[in-house]
Amino acid sequence: MKSTERNRNLDMILRRKHIPILTLDERYMELLTEREKPDSIRKMEASVNVWLKKQGRSGSEVKELHRAKTRLMRNIVDNMQEAEGESERKRGKKLDKSQKLIREANEKIMRLEEEQKQIPERLEEANLELLYATADICYQKLKEDREEIEEIAEWVRRIRNELKDKLARKNRVEAEYNRIYGNLHDMLGPEVMEYLDEEYDL
Repeated sequence: MKSTERNRNLDMILRRKHIPILTLDERYMELLTEREKPDSIRKMEASVNVWLKKQGRSGSEVKELHRAKTRLMRNIVDNMQEAEGESERKRGKKLDKSQKLIREANEKIMRLEEEQKQIPERLEEANLELLYATADICYQKLKEDREEIEEIAEWVRRIRNELKDKLARKNRVEAEYNRIYGNLHDMLGPEVMEYLDEEYDL
């Protein structure tokens, strides 16, 4: 099911249900063997994993930048206090450098936080694309399996009927065999029957 053909109601239901990240879900892993996975599915899995990594990495980067910013602020406060033997010019340079680094950290934090807002939506979209593509393959397989099950069930039903007919015929033939042989045996006796059995290779 391509995204352009998606049923809007199904999309809404899936988004409300908060489908687990497929590449982290054991049940998803058991749906298709590696041999059954087309390249398109592998690419979609890779896309989901890229967004997952970005989510983890951007959170760590923001935390690290906040820590670095705190250290820089502490440096500024420390440099504001006059240190013995240090020129005003040297302190000013350190202060300028620290302020520049804080501005850069703030810009980077803002950019990363903006990215962070978009990542969950992008991750969800990549995950849904993977879900739809996987569902296409799984439902095709389910359809083929159901057709095969119905074919086998029909064959089993036919064979059962045939077996029932054959068993009924076997019982009729056995009854006829026993009736004829029993009458001949009663009429002719064991000695003659033994001779005839040998003669007719019975």
